[in-house]
Amino acid sequence: MPTAVAGHVREALGLAEEVELRQAAARTASRHRAFVRQRMRVSYEASRVRRVAEEAIRKAVQSKDNLAAGIPLPKMSPAAR
Repeated sequence: MPTAVAGHVREALGLAEEVELRQAAARTASRHRAFVRQRMRVSYEASRVRRVAEEAIRKAVQSKDNLAAGIPLPKMSPAAR
């Protein structure tokens, strides 16, 4: 967790500056993700996530004829060429 976020949470909870963030165990992080998924009523299916991402990428690429054409380039002076 970024230091600024940890500081904000500490302040929101009214904790003293001496209270420090400790690294949570991987098992704790896994349980937290499972809790959030359960509460939000969503599931994580890696194969489905990859399929949805691939479909979105393919659709985006096919809708562009020349991807580089949409990138604005800065004008260069004759001396810089």
